[in-house]
Amino acid sequence: LGAFPETVYEERITPLERGNVLLLYSDGLTDAVDMSGGYYGVEALRRALADIDVEGLDAHGIRDRIMDDVMGFAGRAKRNDDITVVVVKMV
Repeated sequence: LGAFPETVYEERITPLERGNVLLLYSDGLTDAVDMSGGYYGVEALRRALADIDVEGLDAHGIRDRIMDDVMGFAGRAKRNDDITVVVVKMV
């Protein structure tokens, strides 16, 4: 955060309850490219999340499924950025 001084950020408190999942990720995740240069993008991430059984998995399992999906998309394409994924699951 803070890379662009003109950006305005909103502060909000959101209580998390048992079973809720919080996902934090760097732009390297959604900016991952495939062999033809297409971007993974936010919509692909949303689809992947919709397909994951978050109730049946712990945070590591959820992270692994996300990474499997993006790596399956990217295949052997050159990686131009790091990918950071943090999953917090309330227990």
